[in-house]
Amino acid sequence: MPKGWEEKTLGNVCDVIAGQSPEGKYYNDRGDGLPFYQGKKEFTEKYIGKPTKWTTKITKEALENDILMSVRAPVGPINFATQNICIGRGLASIRAGKLIDKEFLFNFLLKHENEIVGNTGAVFNSINKTQIGAIQIPIPPLPEQQRIVEILDKAFVAIDKAKQNAQQNLRNAKEVFESYLQGVFDNGKLKVENGEWEEKTLKEVSEDFGRGKSKHRPRNDKKLYGGDYPFIQTGDIRNSEHYITD
Repeated sequence: MPKGWEEKTLGNVCDVIAGQSPEGKYYNDRGDGLPFYQGKKEFTEKYIGKPTKWTTKITKEALENDILMSVRAPVGPINFATQNICIGRGLASIRAGKLIDKEFLFNFLLKHENEIVGNTGAVFNSINKTQIGAIQIPIPPLPEQQRIVEILDKAFVAIDKAKQNAQQNLRNAKEVFESYLQGVFDNGKLKVENGEWEEKTLKEVSEDFGRGKSKHRPRNDKKLYGGDYPFIQTGDIRNSEHYITD
């Protein structure tokens, strides 16, 4: 560990507040009381989204700029609170103390999100206040934390710009392709100008294995697993943007 750095637990440098849900009779959608969040449903990339529910009875309160952590299936995702809110059982609030910069803490938790585990043997994966407080974190001096955050902020800006450029290039490519297709087809009919193109049905150029009784196997058939080829189901296609990978 670099000179001047210390290894501490989150409980040493933060206040951890476990969420507690009020009784349902205190909920409303009129904006009365404090905004109420039960889990990560309203999480965005960094800052929690607009509330859809409020409560007039406050059980556990998170303050503006607290880090909110999802503590029940899934465990680990984080967002910043943008105002004072009431938090339910699906969230915990992590409030940075004087020894740690909140942005440094956020980036640390973001990097280690997939490593944060709790009671995985339970019916629902969850983590409690004590387990959150026991998470180990390296603590450099505050000026070094702020320098690291500044470097990361610049890197994230560059990454976002690269994403925007890539998305624009993809849109441009789609426009060019669609424009070309419009030139090839006339009212849905293929323009055959030089005799080299043919128009066929999809059935003529592909093989459909179908889902007939003689060919379809139940998804729990042991013969479908453990072979040399990936077993792809409908969900794999539905959740894939362009390609199916391992």
